[in-house]
Amino acid sequence: MNKIYTVILFFIFFSCGNEIKNNNDKLNDKKVRIVSLDGTVTEILSLIGQEENIVGVDVTSSYPKSVNSITKLGHTRSLSIEGILELNPTIILGKKDNSKRSLSESQIEQLKATGIETKIYKQNYSIDGTKNIIKEITKDFGYSSEKLESVLTNIDEKFNSILYREIRPTVLFIYARTGMMMVSGTNTTVNTMIELAGGKNAVNEFEGFKPLTTESLIKANPDVILMFVKGAESMNGINGVLDSPGVKLTKAGKFGNIITMDGLYLTGFGPRLGDAVLELSQKLTQIKSK
Repeated sequence: MNKIYTVILFFIFFSCGNEIKNNNDKLNDKKVRIVSLDGTVTEILSLIGQEENIVGVDVTSSYPKSVNSITKLGHTRSLSIEGILELNPTIILGKKDNSKRSLSESQIEQLKATGIETKIYKQNYSIDGTKNIIKEITKDFGYSSEKLESVLTNIDEKFNSILYREIRPTVLFIYARTGMMMVSGTNTTVNTMIELAGGKNAVNEFEGFKPLTTESLIKANPDVILMFVKGAESMNGINGVLDSPGVKLTKAGKFGNIITMDGLYLTGFGPRLGDAVLELSQKLTQIKSK
């Protein structure tokens, strides 16, 4: 009787131990099916070797290029819960911040209501905030601490190599899509990037984004106009930007100081943050002023 009791206890202990182990390893399981609803989260997952487990992404997920072959679920503002469920994910990942591309509270509640494990990361758009979200996702999915340290060190090294101009150039960021042009004020990711790179936002009278008018453009009179690559393309390239009303009346327009960068690269605050800030700072030091 004692032997039978001992065997039963051993079986229970062994089973519970396996269950705990399986729960801890769930996110690192090769059978995990991930839906990533943020470009930065997707980029970090790819960095730590989880790309093959991603079955669906949002439209901001564009790096590395290989993720473009993964099923696209649209923009976070117009997500279809049914479309997500059709991919049969085991976990849904997203990000919560103050930007419009962030998931809303109601969307997060809907995702959690599906019964599928849902994890929402919070990010502060700063150097430390970037490091923290990389560390958090790394911890959840498992990654070599040595490799992680090299990623974080790279960010610091790039920042330490930045050479700033003595006088900070004023930069106006224009978000453009066909039929729409918005300008960035303060408290935006792009405003933070401009400051980190040694520039100064040409507009500081308001927070967030507002429609761009010819009058406000001329009044701002920026040294540089900064845009996403796709935004400039929607205006027929840099020449199209220069030909837009009021642009040639600004210092940026007179000297052709138009800088374009990839959207996720510029404002994603992911593993490439140091590279993006260094590149922008270098472009700012090369602008013409005479």
